[in-house]
Amino acid sequence: MKKWTLVLMAVLLVLSAAIVGGCSKKKYSLTITVNGQGTTTPGAGDRTYNAGTVVTIDAIPAASDNESLGETWNLDHWSGDVTGTDTTVSITMDGDKSLTANFSASLSLLNAGITVHAGEIYDVPIHLHDIMHIVTLSGSFTASGGSGNDIEVFVLSQADFTNWQNGHSYSALYSSGRVTTATFNVSLPTPSVGQTSDYHVVYSNTFSWISTKQVNTTVDLNWS
Repeated sequence: MKKWTLVLMAVLLVLSAAIVGGCSKKKYSLTITVNGQGTTTPGAGDRTYNAGTVVTIDAIPAASDNESLGETWNLDHWSGDVTGTDTTVSITMDGDKSLTANFSASLSLLNAGITVHAGEIYDVPIHLHDIMHIVTLSGSFTASGGSGNDIEVFVLSQADFTNWQNGHSYSALYSSGRVTTATFNVSLPTPSVGQTSDYHVVYSNTFSWISTKQVNTTVDLNWS
């Protein structure tokens, strides 16, 4: 009798352990962070999921306050345990996970054909605020007119723009030289906290005293 009692007790212990084990399934934490203007679903923060759960996360860029000026916010990329640029991603909880949705803004400053008269310049002013980080200025241009079909393009800080206009020494963030077509991609320093800064994209035809130049160009400002 004691033998069967011991066997029954052993079976009950095994069943009890299996039930407890099933109820205490391992859990892992998921940490979601947002960089830039936007949100995620589920939202930023920490949450816990059972092991093996597949979690889907959506990135939702913020609406722009300057949409009428061509400013838009977009998902730039995911970082952490998820990478890529898709707005919807999935992650399997087979361990503690963390990911960041990195949003960036873009503003089209110029996308048109412009006229630069002989001996003159065409100036595109740029105004930066301290909330803009990782700022890049990109663009392209193709010139026509005159014997060389050429133009000279500069990216200058406000101080260097003033010096350049007055014939003094200056340092350009970008200088194309006299060319017909080119592209540029320039990093602009972020202003200090509470400060702003100004830059200029300058199309110069000052080397020509006869020929007006036509330039098809784009200029885009990007930041996070």
